[in-house]
Amino acid sequence: MDDKERFTRALVILAAILPTFALIAVECMLLPALGWFWILLIVILAGAAGYSLFTIVRILIHGRRR
Repeated sequence: MDDKERFTRALVILAAILPTFALIAVECMLLPALGWFWILLIVILAGAAGYSLFTIVRILIHGRRR
């Protein structure tokens, strides 16, 4: 897999995560009794967002690998 594919994959993950965070925030307000579940989902999504940002920054800083 080359850097272009990794970059595209990371952008797609970020594009999917941003509205998901908003949906989780709304669901958290509607069903506060499941707080532990929402916290778990937010932690998982934060990990995916962190990985995506790390991948994008690494590709932009280091350029194409040979």
